[in-house]
Amino acid sequence: MGTKVGDEVLSTDHDTLLPLQASLGYRLMQDMAGRKKLLLVEKAADVIYLDWFSARLKERGRRGLDPAWSLVPCGDLIRLATLVGLLAKDSASFAVLLTLAERHPDVIGRRELSRMLRSTQSFPLRQYAEPVESTVEDLIGPTAYPALVDLACQLPRSVRLARTLEAAAETPILGRVVEAMNDNQASPIGFDPMIPAEFLLRSGSKKLRKLPGIEEALTRFETLFGDLNACL
Repeated sequence: MGTKVGDEVLSTDHDTLLPLQASLGYRLMQDMAGRKKLLLVEKAADVIYLDWFSARLKERGRRGLDPAWSLVPCGDLIRLATLVGLLAKDSASFAVLLTLAERHPDVIGRRELSRMLRSTQSFPLRQYAEPVESTVEDLIGPTAYPALVDLACQLPRSVRLARTLEAAAETPILGRVVEAMNDNQASPIGFDPMIPAEFLLRSGSKKLRKLPGIEEALTRFETLFGDLNACL
């Protein structure tokens, strides 16, 4: 039917609001980019982990994430592509924390996204952790993250992941934890990745000593923060 113009200023119709939402989102991104440098991450839990590990490092007089960074969770690859496209004209104003490798089929299959990522400051997490398709949870580590989930979900000793989860260096730890928790009768509603992140946020530095491998995790995050800060 083409474009329609009406006088319903406060309309809640989806077709009416969609271009307004897109325009508002674009303006917000421009405003954010104008104040700080954006770091695009995949999920909200990533923001919590990056902030938490940065705070613990700074408490020890080590290198944390520079406050000039503004963390923006953007969701799946489609949303990432949208945000990268919106900001592409000012590629110096943002960086991307990549879970997927640049040669992953989902990235290669979207040629425009692949091209834009090559022209931006992207930080594949596989550079800082072992699996090829690492997530931020892999920076926490294959020993510390399951122990964190055990604490956050209050799992009975007999089914704690720190004791029962098998090692698999080539598989991201988050995927293995999700699979184990979904099969676990002690967790009948499945697993929400935000639960351990929120638990860590509430705990502050109190639970550091209960997480095996946490020193190695701090070092991995410190290396990432150093690379990110260097491009400011």
